[in-house]
Amino acid sequence: MPLFAGEPNVKNAQLEHVRASGDLVSQIAASRGWVGHMLPLAEPRSISCNCDSGCDGDETDELGLLYHVENGEIDAIRVAAPDCRFNAHGEHVAWIDDAGERAAIDALIDIAKHGRKNVRTKALFWLGMQAGAKAAQALRNAVDDDPESEVKTRAVFGISQLPDDQSIPLLVELMKTHRSREVRRKAAFWLSQKSDPRAVSAIEEMLMK
Repeated sequence: MPLFAGEPNVKNAQLEHVRASGDLVSQIAASRGWVGHMLPLAEPRSISCNCDSGCDGDETDELGLLYHVENGEIDAIRVAAPDCRFNAHGEHVAWIDDAGERAAIDALIDIAKHGRKNVRTKALFWLGMQAGAKAAQALRNAVDDDPESEVKTRAVFGISQLPDDQSIPLLVELMKTHRSREVRRKAAFWLSQKSDPRAVSAIEEMLMK
């Protein structure tokens, strides 16, 4: 069954189904209250979501990504797995039925670059749940270019959540070469959480120096 088949499982909401209009970021920013769409995950995960009730922690490979918009600006991001009920607390909820995976990821990348600090960190986290070169490059760019150290370190965590064939080479590179000591330290920490021989070898190499 597709995520949120029929109507999203929300309560205390004025629910409206809408169609994607092309520029997903602009469509989100032009909304009011909550606006959401489906987001596929690179692999099944147990998601701790922002639900009201009924969330049993089962693994899912897709979830609902919901943005809160106030005066044309995204000020919060929440998620809801298919078995969750989202409490909108009386606010309007616009559900975009046909956003599409590519548009959803492109929107996350844009928001990770240009959103508020708290929104950038959340967008980077969910980018880390994706696979593919675009998500990985966006996370790598945030490590290098974001002005906030907290966002940089959250981007390192996002990289650690990518599939191992993507995350391990990037974490090794960051651990060995990044100009920020904190980024190097975080990369080493997240490498140490992986059981892959490539991660173990890279850490041993650094310790031997």
